[in-house]
Amino acid sequence: MLATALVLAGCLGLQAWSSVPAFAHAALVSSDPKDGAVLDRPPRQITLEFDEAISRKFDFVAVSGPGGATYQSGGARVLGTKVTQRLADLGPAGTYQVAWRVVSADGHPVSGTLRFTTRTAGGGHGMPATTKPAKPGTRSAAGKKNSSGTPWWPIGVAALLVVAAGSGLIAARRRRDGDPPSPGES
Repeated sequence: MLATALVLAGCLGLQAWSSVPAFAHAALVSSDPKDGAVLDRPPRQITLEFDEAISRKFDFVAVSGPGGATYQSGGARVLGTKVTQRLADLGPAGTYQVAWRVVSADGHPVSGTLRFTTRTAGGGHGMPATTKPAKPGTRSAAGKKNSSGTPWWPIGVAALLVVAAGSGLIAARRRRDGDPPSPGES
């Protein structure tokens, strides 16, 4: 009876735990230039700041302008919660899109986009576009997930532990009460 109660309590605990929101991942908290900014002069770099540290691996920032050419210069630089992307001279005046994809310190990919507009042209011509669309299961610039992102493996491990503990309690009780072991028990 005790073992049954423990197994039932464990299952109810798993049910309650699995209904909480998914673990938090990095979210964009600010950018320079800000999303939607209208600038008198083209920026020399893009800075993205997140609410937690970003992995130095797999980071990507692309800046595309009117006509689709890209203007990033070199790779993005990660320092703690900040990601900085240097820019080549921008091209014509107009709207530019920043597409980014980083991996938060907990290993989950996070991506999004933002836009800014320049009132004056730069002297650059850019390179042909090479960006890819964001993958499912990542976060947008607003920090909203494109999928549930629920990590199911901890729930499975916990369920196995509850079943193993319940089985162990039943076997121990049978031995204590003098019941012969079931087939397969030692």
